[in-house]
Amino acid sequence: MMASFSSYTKLGQGEDSTEGKKIWPKQHLARGKLHLTYGLLLVFVAGVSNCLPPILMTRPVYFGAEPLRSEIRLKTSTRVFQQDYAYAMPPSPEVDAAWSSLLPQNGGFFTHPTLAPTESCVAVFHQIHCLDMLRKALYEVRNNTTEHRGHEKMDTDSSNEKIYASEAEELNASHDMDHLGHCFDLLRQVIMCRPDLTIEVANVVVDGVTGFDTEHQCIDWSELMDWMKKNE
Repeated sequence: MMASFSSYTKLGQGEDSTEGKKIWPKQHLARGKLHLTYGLLLVFVAGVSNCLPPILMTRPVYFGAEPLRSEIRLKTSTRVFQQDYAYAMPPSPEVDAAWSSLLPQNGGFFTHPTLAPTESCVAVFHQIHCLDMLRKALYEVRNNTTEHRGHEKMDTDSSNEKIYASEAEELNASHDMDHLGHCFDLLRQVIMCRPDLTIEVANVVVDGVTGFDTEHQCIDWSELMDWMKKNE
């Protein structure tokens, strides 16, 4: 009686054959070879890993792959930028408090068992800090310059023409202040919209982070410029 399954066949009678011995069909042999190959590959990888120097088996000091994106799945949403005067107005206790609220209590510094074993900072918070420092400094310089010019006008203005010129300068200064507020608020929103989640390891020498000597995921700026040249 013939076997009802094609999985097994019998060898013919002869010196090198055994009665009733079963052999694997071709497809089973192929699977066996594949499994054997995978097994040998795993053994090889494990052996190579054990032979690697310790420095190659540890995490790098600087993280360029933004591991926070896998640690915390940040939701994205579509937003239309609108000027927010809580951030766009010149410095005041209320405006300064609004900017300060963008930073965590520790200014963006943290430690994490695997992502940041030593004190580090998330790049986006460092960048907001820098933008806020520029905002305060530029407004301060602008105010000091405007105040100095105002005193000069009070001492020298003796004609209506000079008074009108002074008023025109004040109007231009006011326009510039509005423009500055627009720029700072726009940059704030851009930074928060596409935050740089690179982890910057703190520098013990400066007791903080500089933002330099750290890998970031960046586009090729020259490619963007080339595209612009072709489409301007």
